[in-house]
Amino acid sequence: MDSGECARCRNPPPPSPAGTPPAVSAPSHYNFGDVCTVRESISTPIEELFLRTKNIGDRPHVQARCQRNHARLTDTTKPPPGKDRPCVVLSPTPVPAESTSETAICLKMTMDSTPHNQLPLVVKYFGVMVAPNKLPTQRHVHTGPGEWPHPKQLLLAFRFTTRRPLKGLWPRGRANNSSDRVKHNSRPANMHLADDGVPVYRYDRDTTVWVVEECNRLFEKWGKDCERDPNFAFVYENDYRDSRASMVARTKEESSKRLGMTSARALRDVEVMRSKGSEPSNVEVASRAILNSGTVFYYVTLFMQQITGMYPTTVIVLVALQKSQLDHQFTYPPAMDSNKHSLPFTFSIHLPCFVTTSDTGSTTPRPQPT
Repeated sequence: MDSGECARCRNPPPPSPAGTPPAVSAPSHYNFGDVCTVRESISTPIEELFLRTKNIGDRPHVQARCQRNHARLTDTTKPPPGKDRPCVVLSPTPVPAESTSETAICLKMTMDSTPHNQLPLVVKYFGVMVAPNKLPTQRHVHTGPGEWPHPKQLLLAFRFTTRRPLKGLWPRGRANNSSDRVKHNSRPANMHLADDGVPVYRYDRDTTVWVVEECNRLFEKWGKDCERDPNFAFVYENDYRDSRASMVARTKEESSKRLGMTSARALRDVEVMRSKGSEPSNVEVASRAILNSGTVFYYVTLFMQQITGMYPTTVIVLVALQKSQLDHQFTYPPAMDSNKHSLPFTFSIHLPCFVTTSDTGSTTPRPQPT
């Protein structure tokens, strides 16, 4: 809502009293206005918006692209796209916590380091600031009973039906089990907490009704803008494709830099061990995980046992995996002994990051990971 109409901006709530707020149990249902966790891509509602735009059908190749993307994002037979993110439940009737049925929601997204004026046009069009992320004249919403902890949050005011199950009250259900405890430590003392001590967020009924009305208003305005300018939707669709391509390119560049840093760190660790005269006589494993931007980087140092006729060999294995690819079996290309005979190693990577090894090229008893 506009700042001039916002009672909470005009009359901020009083400071919270000292003391520990009461805990609340995990709900059996999710209600209108609850902020929940869902595994979705921000592209899902945007692709649906394009498909629901009449003008898109005027260009079959654009329509086919949107249909293809939307089908990929909503295919429940494949791993969910995107990441675990907060959403606002807009279904008018309670949704059972164990339900896998479709639920009407709006997604929330984080701007991170991207300035508002550099966001995709369609995100700026439908984006509503979440306080404290606002300017005095901007439309915004407040969560309750306390403000949202992230300073750069947007609500994408486009209502759609997700085919993915709700995973809990935010931030519960996230893949990395993070509950942002550090951020929440400074929350007001009267904030409702769940049994795990993490705040529960929701929008009150008036705010949620405003969100629904804003979704309807913006979609109606979108339709009128498209009628007035036949190229309007195509400009926004093309801008979104360009923005996504730029984001992917930046992500790859950043991942490449992190991968290089991880590899260098692994090599330094090996040199340190050698400088201390600790070249192992049996297989040892040193592993480390770096979690950043949805990718887990593992470097695994395998020290092969010194066997008669075999040079002391150190094999460096560097693996970059998406979180959805963990707990799979991998086979490293075989190492070679002094006679160029292959000595294959197999290893498995498991959460929370340890490695088990087996040497199929020798009769040495299988070592345990260290």
